Amino acid sequence: MNDTDELFFLEHRPRPDGGTDCTVITDPSKGAKARGLFESWSFHITPEREIQIYDKVLDLSKKDERSEEALRVARRTLREVEKPIPITHLVRLINEETGIGRNKLHKLIMDNASLNGQGDTIFAYSYGEKNARLITIRDN
Repeated sequence: MNDTDELFFLEHRPRPDGGTDCTVITDPSKGAKARGLFESWSFHITPEREIQIYDKVLDLSKKDERSEEALRVARRTLREVEKPIPITHLVRLINEETGIGRNKLHKLIMDNASLNGQGDTIFAYSYGEKNARLITIRDN
């Protein structure tokens, strides 16, 4: 990053009807690095691997609905079990219900969790046997 003249980011989001929407980020305030005059642009990759350029730039940086759905499923699951469960077990349950990838789910849960519920997070975690992270919903 430090030794480049141009550095762009690619944000993407799968679409429910197939394919992927992508936006090329060229704005330095969002972390890109550009010496030239470049503009952000968006395109769609179809399931057949064809590229379709959009007329307007899509804003894909917002928290997507799938993440919100995963958090709802996590809250509901933790309320139902009423005790801390290993994060791997929680991730597997959410994955089975939503189809969202396990690595993304693990990161999403940990981004919204804090050790022993300290801070302003949805979930709390502690360590169990063999340093397994046990997740529970915070009491609010």
